[in-house]
Amino acid sequence: MKKFVVLFVLMIAFMFGTAQKATCGGDNKNHIAVFNGLTNGLYTGGGSYYSLGFDYERHLTESLGIGGLLEFVFASGYTQTIIGVPVFEHFGDFKVLVAPAMEFYSIGDVSYSYFLFRAGAGYDFHAGTFSITPGINVDFVNSHVLLVAGISIGIGF
Repeated sequence: MKKFVVLFVLMIAFMFGTAQKATCGGDNKNHIAVFNGLTNGLYTGGGSYYSLGFDYERHLTESLGIGGLLEFVFASGYTQTIIGVPVFEHFGDFKVLVAPAMEFYSIGDVSYSYFLFRAGAGYDFHAGTFSITPGINVDFVNSHVLLVAGISIGIGF
């Protein structure tokens, strides 16, 4: 029930967010970034694993953006691949995101794929068109909850 309340609050924030100037380096409407972080399984038997990701954002309005993400989680003996479509809402330099995604991985000869839902937030620090964004995300996948935290380094164009 708690995750539905969090999702509802995020949806309300998206619907009623105030318009802000695009924050990917002035008037740039595009932003790409590399993510470097840690994924922690918040469940019995969950571990902590290195994560490397890439994301793209296109501003549709001054505050709303949509994009793509590709993330690799290097777990024990296998690599998880996450592909998603994040939707961003900017409130100045603070941003929130929600992203439907798919998670793929193989263990031995068996392949798995699961629907994943990500909700997160970050704060953009800018130097010209460059950005550094500490961020935190919560992933809901296959009845598990994962916490993903790290730093993204990006550029607006």
